[in-house]
Amino acid sequence: MLFFQWAKARPGFQHNTYTCNSLLEVFVNDGCHREAYRVFKDELVTLFRPDDFTYGTLIRGFCKAEQIPQAVNLLGEMKAAGITPTIVTFGSLIRKLCELNFTDKALQIFHQMIDMKVKPDAFLYTVVIGHLCKINKLDLAASYFERMVQSGCLPDKVTYTVLVHSLFKACKWEQGHQIFEEMLSKGHSPELVTYATVVNGYCKAGRIDQALSLMRRLKGTGRSPSGSLYSTLIDGLCKHDRHDEARELFEMAAGDVQDVIVYTSFISGLCKAGKLDEAKAVHVKMIEAGCAPDPVSYNVIIYSLCKDNRVSEAKELMDQAMERKCMPGVPVCTVLVDGLCKSRRVEEACVILERMLETGDRAPSVVTYSAVIDGLCKADRLDDAYVVLQKMRRAGCVPDVVTYTAIIDAFCKVGRLDEARELFQRMHERGCALDVVAYNILIRGYCRAAKVDEAIAMIEEMAGRGIQPNVVSLSTIVDGLCKESRVEEARLLMEKMNFESLPDSDPVS
Repeated sequence: MLFFQWAKARPGFQHNTYTCNSLLEVFVNDGCHREAYRVFKDELVTLFRPDDFTYGTLIRGFCKAEQIPQAVNLLGEMKAAGITPTIVTFGSLIRKLCELNFTDKALQIFHQMIDMKVKPDAFLYTVVIGHLCKINKLDLAASYFERMVQSGCLPDKVTYTVLVHSLFKACKWEQGHQIFEEMLSKGHSPELVTYATVVNGYCKAGRIDQALSLMRRLKGTGRSPSGSLYSTLIDGLCKHDRHDEARELFEMAAGDVQDVIVYTSFISGLCKAGKLDEAKAVHVKMIEAGCAPDPVSYNVIIYSLCKDNRVSEAKELMDQAMERKCMPGVPVCTVLVDGLCKSRRVEEACVILERMLETGDRAPSVVTYSAVIDGLCKADRLDDAYVVLQKMRRAGCVPDVVTYTAIIDAFCKVGRLDEARELFQRMHERGCALDVVAYNILIRGYCRAAKVDEAIAMIEEMAGRGIQPNVVSLSTIVDGLCKESRVEEARLLMEKMNFESLPDSDPVS
């Protein structure tokens, strides 16, 4: 600014539009848009005649600073001065309005632009269409696309891509298909990710043959499909029970890409179809081909093997995954832990629990801990189960009613009723909601130990806490009373509690 003023004072020198605009541009480029506007109003107006570049520079500055009202006011001031904004000026304002989600104002100015005979170019149309797609106004976006074509402005590759992706994402298969075919007919070469989007859409719509045809057309251009594209189509074929074709496509993919996503898609499809032996064979083939499995590929096959009660095979794969430092996710680890515990292999389940804790990013869930605790209890390792419960708390994982009742039930079964009652009370104190099942476990424990009066006290405690006993609660106590030859008390209790009106429930074993 000092140089500008120094030059102004030189004899014979006079600032012109070029020098004044240059000064404003320096201010705006440095982020000093307000100073630029002040200098324009206070010092430059008398020195030159502002033009479209002058206002365009100032508008760009206010847009960059996201001060939209001032930018819009400048546009009005510009028009009032009889200066027609250029497409660059309109574009900077419309683009910023879209970016800030001022949709109505952006469209209003877009139409003002057309009314002033300034013709939008493909880039500006794409900005508007892309914004409308982003806010899910696809019908309006399609109408602007039609307006674009009718005006003689040719959509470019980016315009088509934005619209195709948005239409397929919104499950508007037919419209998306038409735009995509038009894109190809106009000589545009879509990116592989666009092909993958279209193929995915065809598969979701059940148009598998169309998806296969598009894959062949892509191959016919000499381009190699991406792993994502192959995996999408393989997944679609498997979901429609076309496993033979999926297998052929998988073999074809092996010649183009070595992608874990492709292998995982085929393995997943085979697992869902119950073809677990073939899924395992493909997993082996993946490793032999030098394609390293990831946690997702292990997740798929280990989970499926567990659900098919093939726990030993699942455990072998888990060991392999851990050796490769490729630990599956928490849900899959939990399924395997549960399967091992149910197979009386609780020590192996404990090892997996420890490995989950060691990894740092595979923190066991309450379900994982509960499965191990239940397994230890059923193996008569109550003290170990209690240690795991304490470890669970220290890890910040809050035990739920299932966790507590597993240990309480185990304590009751071995006659450690005082510890069972203490843990029951602690469960309540820690905010874990008591329910009829938890009470029934204690009631059954007391009756088994011939402590029927304590069991009856539990019924009274339930009533005080608003928990309704069920058929199991009463029948357990009645049975205990009868075993102690207290038949009359049993009869009176049944009458008092209206036995037939009580809800049914299965006790936790």
